[in-house]
Amino acid sequence: MGELLALPVVAYAVIAIGSRKGRVASAVRKAGDPSYGMYLWGFPIQQLLIQATGTTSIALSITVVLPLAAGMGYLSWWLVEHPSIRFGAKLSRLASRAVREDRAVQS
Repeated sequence: MGELLALPVVAYAVIAIGSRKGRVASAVRKAGDPSYGMYLWGFPIQQLLIQATGTTSIALSITVVLPLAAGMGYLSWWLVEHPSIRFGAKLSRLASRAVREDRAVQS
């Protein structure tokens, strides 16, 4: 029963902490945006933990999976997501420039 009650408490805490403003929150945001990577990696890490320990404890999941998923989220941000966003922005600028040049030639 305690684990069932922990679910909405943990969900609320994550949202409350994630939406805070201040020096700590600003420092965390400057380090990158691990949210999508945490979403991608959280479930596989949790399943590996369950396979390794045989337990589905919420407390163990929070204390082990959350930091590992956050770490993987940051790695994902810096190695995949951030470079992809920058590359997409560059492609967008190049495409926009090509369209403008094409229109100028057609005029």
